[in-house]
Amino acid sequence: MDSHAIVQHIPRLRRYARALLGDRYAADDLVQDTLERAWNKSHLWRPGSDMRARLLSVMHNVFVNQVRSRRHEVDMRDEDLPEIAVRAM
Repeated sequence: MDSHAIVQHIPRLRRYARALLGDRYAADDLVQDTLERAWNKSHLWRPGSDMRARLLSVMHNVFVNQVRSRRHEVDMRDEDLPEIAVRAM
């Protein structure tokens, strides 16, 4: 995987991330997480395949994983509510 080839896709990744999140700063974090994951998994890259599609796929998966993680955190806090309410009585 060529770093120069990746750089040309960053504007498209930023646009997609902003569409997903609606927040410029969170979108930039998502792009960074995407590029980090893509670089760390570069040994899986098949020469001749579509890098744009691969990067967008990685971004989508990172985004879904982050949403699931946040949802799990919220679920965990919701489970604690009845115990807190009982202590308050």
